Amino acid sequence: MLLAFTLSQRKGHRSVVKMQERNYADSWFARRAKLAKERDVLKLSERLGEIATVIVTLLLIAFFVDHQLTNTGFFTSNFGTTEIVLFYAAGLFGIVTSLARLFVGKRNSVRPLEVFGALLWATAFFWFLWVFPFNFAYLGNALPSTLRFLLSWVPNVLGQFILLVGGIASAGQVIYTVPFYLKVRQLMKLPPTEQKQISLKPTT
Repeated sequence: MLLAFTLSQRKGHRSVVKMQERNYADSWFARRAKLAKERDVLKLSERLGEIATVIVTLLLIAFFVDHQLTNTGFFTSNFGTTEIVLFYAAGLFGIVTSLARLFVGKRNSVRPLEVFGALLWATAFFWFLWVFPFNFAYLGNALPSTLRFLLSWVPNVLGQFILLVGGIASAGQVIYTVPFYLKVRQLMKLPPTEQKQISLKPTT
């Protein structure tokens, strides 16, 4: 009787373990985390991509600084100290995150910075949507006169829509990245034998 009970317990335990393994294998989030762990180290081309991101970000910041210094009309009277801090802090912090990935060479170690940057952008986007300190009719005025037509067509309603989508996307990034970072870190802390067992589990 006792032997039968013990065997039944063991069988039940094996069933639970197999079910957990199936759930792990079938979990989209878990598969993403495992893949992120395996691709955590940046390739040379990806590091060069971070340099390109920094250059593009600096050019965009310079574009808006020119708007502000030459008083093109893009920034309205609502663009005060709070708006200036939020606007440029969010952009400059993106450069910090890219440089961190460049020099550290790993993705997951930098994800806490990504979370902070996304929080900063979400705050900025929703704040700008509330006060709306822009006039998109003048967006192209920082360009040479022959190129202004490229941006002169953008209406304020499209600018507001971009701010709304950006705010939602940034908030969503925070909600997703925090548990994703923790899951990848958990996988990285597993002993090598357990990491190998996880890698061998089916992903379909």
